[in-house]
Amino acid sequence: MKFIALLLVFTACNPGDLRQAPDYDLEVEKKSIAFGDTIVSPVFSLFSIENTDSPQHLFLDRFKNIVITNPVETKFIRKITIKTGDGPNSISSGINDFFPLSDSTFLIESFPSYYIINNSGETIKKIDILSKLSNLFGDKYEDDLYITSSMSHVPIINQNEYVLQVFRPNLQMKADYPEYPLFVKMRIDENLRVELIPLDIFFPEEFKTQPNSTYAQHERPKYNITDNHIVFGFGFSSKVFMYNLANSTMSSLDLKIENGTNFSPPESTGTTQIGNTLFTSFDVPLIDFENDKIFRFHIDINEENSMNNIGYLSVFDTDGKKLMESSLGKNSDRMLRNPFLLDGQFYMNSYFPATEAENLDFYKFSLIEK
Repeated sequence: MKFIALLLVFTACNPGDLRQAPDYDLEVEKKSIAFGDTIVSPVFSLFSIENTDSPQHLFLDRFKNIVITNPVETKFIRKITIKTGDGPNSISSGINDFFPLSDSTFLIESFPSYYIINNSGETIKKIDILSKLSNLFGDKYEDDLYITSSMSHVPIINQNEYVLQVFRPNLQMKADYPEYPLFVKMRIDENLRVELIPLDIFFPEEFKTQPNSTYAQHERPKYNITDNHIVFGFGFSSKVFMYNLANSTMSSLDLKIENGTNFSPPESTGTTQIGNTLFTSFDVPLIDFENDKIFRFHIDINEENSMNNIGYLSVFDTDGKKLMESSLGKNSDRMLRNPFLLDGQFYMNSYFPATEAENLDFYKFSLIEK
């Protein structure tokens, strides 16, 4: 089932720019993928994207299946059931995240080990990730650092290199800011041997605004790999960072919004709250270098009633000039999540299936120049 609705949006121009920037309409298309007789639960939190000749959206459902679809062609491709339990080719602990290594292999993140499985769901390699982390960080490992790709849906640099995030899993309102590298490069050779290489990327000094304060769980940035860049941003800030993996240089853009708060400050560790409070929650920044566009979804938070939270899509060019900012509705109208790019188009999916058939529903948002 498909429908198209046109929403009027606006353009933000830089003062003094003599050129007239184009106005845009936002075209919204709903796309549904049916699974036929295959039993799949389309309610998920972990997913991955492959921008290949045949674009793929992969997600882990509640039954520990990796489900592979093509949102562009609204096609269900296949389901891989991960073998779990105490068997020799099984995963014996919980699954924290996953991503494809090739057409026939996948990395499964667990604790205290990682696993590589084949396209039959069987484990072909178990990785002692804890010892590798201990060797990598030395004394800093006492902070209980761990690594994951769960804040990314495109952690892949190439066929044997990947970027994972370093984080503190036991964060209990610590009175300090992260002082360790935020990312490591994971290299996997043809014999499935794993090497971890820390990257020279640290928590931005500009966000260390006051002592004895914390961003709590929001100290972890969301990120993706795009054209050999780590593109990342924090949920509390409109600022976007780009680390060039080819020459190890960092750049940034402050992509300010009009509907919401551009920065939520850290909170004193003397408070009784579990974590840092956001006035506006920023999602992962998505860059399309080929078409010179940056997409970012954010939620303007209503503290009294979360169903009145409003989602917005903002689009900028790669110089940071705003092209548009448009409301996608309140939570009470339509709850959207998991933004990603495929073929230069911006997609999100709904929290819950819209029908009893439990199809996988996507919304594709396209910019149409007037």
